Amino acid sequence: MPRSYVQLKQRVLFSKPQKTRSYSPPPLPVDVLWEIFSILLDQCPTVSQKHETLFSISHVCSVWREAAVSHYRLWAEILNPSDPCSARFEEILSRARNAPFSITANIKFESQLPTQPQWQKVLSQMDRATRIDILFEGEREIGKMDLKEMFKPEVPSLKELFISCETEDDQFVAFQFPLKKLPCFNGNATSLRVLELYNCVIVPSLIMTFPNLTDLTIAGSPSMARISIVHLVPWWDMCFTQKMPSLQNLTIKRAANTSETVRRARSERRSQPGSLRMIHLSGEMDAIARIMKPERSALPRSCDVRLEIEYPSRFPGNPARTLDRVLSEIWGSDSSPCLEFTLDNHLFMMFKHTSAVRTIWISGNSEVCRPLMLRIVNKRVVTKLNLTLQTVISALEVVQRPRNKR
Repeated sequence: MPRSYVQLKQRVLFSKPQKTRSYSPPPLPVDVLWEIFSILLDQCPTVSQKHETLFSISHVCSVWREAAVSHYRLWAEILNPSDPCSARFEEILSRARNAPFSITANIKFESQLPTQPQWQKVLSQMDRATRIDILFEGEREIGKMDLKEMFKPEVPSLKELFISCETEDDQFVAFQFPLKKLPCFNGNATSLRVLELYNCVIVPSLIMTFPNLTDLTIAGSPSMARISIVHLVPWWDMCFTQKMPSLQNLTIKRAANTSETVRRARSERRSQPGSLRMIHLSGEMDAIARIMKPERSALPRSCDVRLEIEYPSRFPGNPARTLDRVLSEIWGSDSSPCLEFTLDNHLFMMFKHTSAVRTIWISGNSEVCRPLMLRIVNKRVVTKLNLTLQTVISALEVVQRPRNKR
């Protein structure tokens, strides 16, 4: 064995270990870190999880802490005035600086609205609020709550408003306080873009306007009672009386019919919002029919319609004929050949009609939807739906009446 090899081996075995230089990659730019932090927060479903995530991020290293603390808007998005930890609330409020903030809070119904110092601090700076998300919890008496005190300051920059309720008896909550009297709107919601009412509704007024509202949602959870059209029709009428000229998406779910008289806006005052792109209605068949009846062919072009018929009719009448007449007039006014026609008649029935103007979906339990499908798919189906030889017809099954057993 060569001597040089032995010497080299001994040098390797008996030499003192030398410190190697560790390599650390250069830190990411601050704007890239901000984007990463924002994505992480967007994946958190609750405010408490956003709290934990953002505070954890700020304790990773000095670079991340400096980047997180300097991004005021991140802290402004997780402001919770009902936070039980006052020290954490104060720290978040100070880190938010003067950035526009979002308010997320859970309020349990008692005799009055919260009066803690944290709430008072938020109310004194309400002009900075761009998003308000409030969940009311408690008894059905929540509806008697005076919302005027909570929304007392004007909120000129408010763009998104979410109000939801959870009651002990799973009942729908109808707030008795009119929306027009909320001081935060000062008569008009000029900056509001998104309005969502979940398991509750607030009485609107035709003297109010929402010039920049693009998304309106009134819905309820499956466990809650359905929503009477007495509370829904006023909002629908506002959409078609020039009160929401910028509306793009209208969603009303779990609609229920009623024997009560429903007051409608005068027909001569109705006009279509040209910006509307989607109408999504779900609930009882007769409730949907009564809501849509005044409009008929007045829907704007390029406005898709999605109907989910979840329950049969509870009152005398023929809602299937009414809905068929509404849809027929819409198809007639479109004057556009059908490009795709789908009818799936299984336990869950689905109807889809696509033209160059709009797409109309109808879905629901087969037994519930059958009366409507029988009226749509009849001898005049080719003329009514404007079917052509080029129409793509898929999953087509003829809707037939169940044969009586002899």
